[in-house]
Amino acid sequence: SMEELRQLFGDFLARADVAAVNFDDPEAAALANRAPTVIGFGIDSSEAQIAVAPGSIVESATALDATILDRRDNSVHALALRVPGRHNLANALAALAASNAAGVPLPDAVTALASFSGLARRFDIVGS
Repeated sequence: SMEELRQLFGDFLARADVAAVNFDDPEAAALANRAPTVIGFGIDSSEAQIAVAPGSIVESATALDATILDRRDNSVHALALRVPGRHNLANALAALAASNAAGVPLPDAVTALASFSGLARRFDIVGS
């Protein structure tokens, strides 16, 4: 049941030293208070600590650029993804929050993501 899943994930968060939580997802955000320390991330959430600056997303057929806002210190970081789609932006935010939780400075993680070109054969252009 959903209640059982909430309990299981909440218990998992309670045992973590720090948790990266998707604040765009209402179920995940509702469980965030179970973790001792939370790094919230999200594209649209005004509560996310690692967020996308409003109006900064620029999409193309093969890439996505956005400005990442770290609300903890109000710093901004230009993110250039070599993969398309908002779902990849959401995955990038999750990777940024998780790497930051592991001690990687956010600017270093943003820079590292620029070299990720996706999985082999995924999004390869084979004709036009």
